[in-house]
Amino acid sequence: MKNNHILRLESDIKRILSDVIQNELKKDVGLLTITDTDLTNDYSYLTVYYTVLNARDKKKAREGLEDSKKFLRSSIASRVTMKRIPELVFKYDETYENAKRIEELLEQIKK
Repeated sequence: MKNNHILRLESDIKRILSDVIQNELKKDVGLLTITDTDLTNDYSYLTVYYTVLNARDKKKAREGLEDSKKFLRSSIASRVTMKRIPELVFKYDETYENAKRIEELLEQIKK
């Protein structure tokens, strides 16, 4: 179980990344939303889960985020006091797509 400090950092970093991506990022990542963050207990890695409004923008979003890692890490470093700024790992959040697919299957079963 994560301690409150890590949970607070995850929340703060999620808010910071959302703001930076929306207002400061020069790369075009489409309409991207940060859905969750997961910081390891040793603060070395931060997994950032994201989704995009348009499924066709997935590749563009992934490439834009990967190309902007250094900028995003420095943005985190300038806004959060941490001994170590974690390496960023970006993962597409498929929760919405999975839920949509399950809903479609349930509709087919009803018919």
